[in-house]
Amino acid sequence: EFHSTGNTLDGFTAQSGHSNCQSWLQDCLAYGQSPSSDTRDPDSFQLFLSLLACQLKKQPSLWTQLKGRFFSRFNRRRMQELNCTGLERFGSLFLVLSNCCDLHDVPRHMCRLVMQVPITEVPRQQVVWRALFASALLLDKRKESISTTILPSLESLFKTAVEHTLASSGNSLQSGSTLSSVYW
Repeated sequence: EFHSTGNTLDGFTAQSGHSNCQSWLQDCLAYGQSPSSDTRDPDSFQLFLSLLACQLKKQPSLWTQLKGRFFSRFNRRRMQELNCTGLERFGSLFLVLSNCCDLHDVPRHMCRLVMQVPITEVPRQQVVWRALFASALLLDKRKESISTTILPSLESLFKTAVEHTLASSGNSLQSGSTLSSVYW
C-alpha cells in the first residue's frame, strides 16, 4: 500500500543521513574531488566510490572496460532482493557513474533496473523515488533533458502508485485527495 505521512516529500530521507535527494546527489558529486571538511569517517563503500570516481576522472577510457562488468552484476533477481541500504548504495553507485562517465547511458540503465524493484514496501519505494529524482536533478544540473531517460520511469511509478491507491480505497474521491496530499 502507498502511504505518506506528510504533504511534502520531506519524508523521503535516507537511512544514510541524507535529508533529501538533493543532499544525496551533492554527496555523490563530491566523490572524487578534493577531501572535504566532512568530519564523518567514510565507510568502505564511500571509499570505494571515491576511488572509483578519481580513477574514472583520470582515465575516462577505463569506463568502456568496466561498463559491462557493472551492468552485468545487476539483474532482476538481485534488484528484487536488495533492501533499502542496498538500494541506496545502488543509487549512489549509479549517480557517481552518471557524474563521472556517461550522463545518458548510466541513468537509462539505472531506470531499467529500479523498475524491476517491487515497491510494495514504503521504505523501498521511497529510495527508488529518491534515486530517480536525484538522477533527474543531475541531468537538470547539466542542462540535459529527462524526457528520454528518467521521465518514463517516473510516469510509470506514478501511474502504478495511483492505480494501487485507487484500488486499495473504496472511495475514489478520498483516494484522489490522498494522492494530491502526497504529491503536491
